[in-house]
Amino acid sequence: MRTLLSSVAFAAAILGAPLAGKAWGTNGHAMVADIAMEILSDPKTGSPATVAKLQTLLPYAHAVDSGTLPVTSIADIASAADSWRAGGHPETTQWHFVDIPLQAPAFDDARDCHYADDGQSQVAAATCIVAKLPEFTAILADKSKSDQERGFALAFVVHFVGDIHQPLHAEDDHDKGGNDVKFTWRGGSTPTNLHTVWDSTLIDERYGLPVSHKDPDPNKNYKVDLRPAAEAAKHLDPKACADKPGDWVSPGIIRDMPATTRDWANQSHRLAPTVYANLLKDFPAGWEDGYARYADPVIACQLQKAGYRLAEVLREALP
Repeated sequence: MRTLLSSVAFAAAILGAPLAGKAWGTNGHAMVADIAMEILSDPKTGSPATVAKLQTLLPYAHAVDSGTLPVTSIADIASAADSWRAGGHPETTQWHFVDIPLQAPAFDDARDCHYADDGQSQVAAATCIVAKLPEFTAILADKSKSDQERGFALAFVVHFVGDIHQPLHAEDDHDKGGNDVKFTWRGGSTPTNLHTVWDSTLIDERYGLPVSHKDPDPNKNYKVDLRPAAEAAKHLDPKACADKPGDWVSPGIIRDMPATTRDWANQSHRLAPTVYANLLKDFPAGWEDGYARYADPVIACQLQKAGYRLAEVLREALP
């Protein structure tokens, strides 16, 4: 294991120097992965070759978080990139998001994607998710790479496709993507923040899932019982979304993955202003109910879009 992890660390190093964030809690990331696996495993329209290759790569993807639990599905490694960051790789934080200014119309590479580890000074290397997701996708699709390298990339592709669909991972209002917008939720004694509510609280609450955001211990692999999340994913209804699966993805998306990723980031960014607009001033008693009525459908559709798109990325990268 030490040799494997050393190689994984080397693989990470050659990908470039990164930076700061965390999207969807363990449950949300697992739901995205479960949706993708359901699509890929469909007896009529799925991709048996992709599923078989995923099973080959899963042990190497699992090495990213040093976990010890059985791994049978990409849902089990969907939060491995968060464990990697927490387990001694804080320099990878900024791979998980892109800080497009809230009022800006769209992503700008020079402005939004070149931050050093401090999250403030800029560097020549592109460090945001808009750059990193295409990089890892290219490694995953490269048959000349070892299974070890491709497995490492798989963990980050699965995770980053989820991350980029969280609206607060594609914006910033001088508040660290909502992390500095603090309040209590439903009268709780412990303050939370807007980012955490979108990552985890609303998902866990709506679907009655075990809390998925409080334990950053990498040795626990951000783990909760993922079976309830898998069951919740089955009940998501794409018909409830304003746009439909046919609009979410089309074949050939990894041929220009940088453009695809920019498009996904911009779509999430366009959702971000309403995340703030629906917050009630001074957070009056009971405000959470109205906020959840607004946010829950948005989150449900973003999770589904991520799942459908992840399935297509994996199908094309691992044909």
